[in-house]
Amino acid sequence: MNLKKYPELFALLAIVLGYAVVTEGRGYGHRSVVLDEPVAAPPPKAPKPPRKLVLLEDGPRIERISSSEFEQRFDRLGRRLDAAGDRIGARLDRASLHFGERVDRAGARFGERMDCAGHRFGERMDRAGNRFGERMDALGQRLGERFETLGRRLDELGNRLGRAFDRL
Repeated sequence: MNLKKYPELFALLAIVLGYAVVTEGRGYGHRSVVLDEPVAAPPPKAPKPPRKLVLLEDGPRIERISSSEFEQRFDRLGRRLDAAGDRIGARLDRASLHFGERVDRAGARFGERMDCAGHRFGERMDRAGNRFGERMDALGQRLGERFETLGRRLDELGNRLGRAFDRL
């Protein structure tokens, strides 16, 4: 691996191996000076207590807790989540019941409006049918009168033709 492509990794490796010291800043992007000879290693730290369970709370802080305390916290959290779920479920039930009632009322209003509209439409169709019937009756009457007139004229024409043929 070419460490020149990764200067941060090179600096970290130099620090770990004791060939560099940090002179400015901390964390990502710090400046290091590479020395020709190793720097004395820092004194060893006191041994840490063995970890049982580690729980992260509120960001980066690490707290060491025992397994029984972890179980207690987990149980407490589970009870709180169950209670919150019950409260949310009850609110959703009430909201859905309220929504159902509103939908029922809206459906009833819609049904009433449709009944009224259907009734009005029926009345309009009855009136239109009556007007159509009256017009057809009047038209039939006029046609009947004209056919009667035509019939009389045809009778007269037939009589004239008959008399004309009789004279021949």
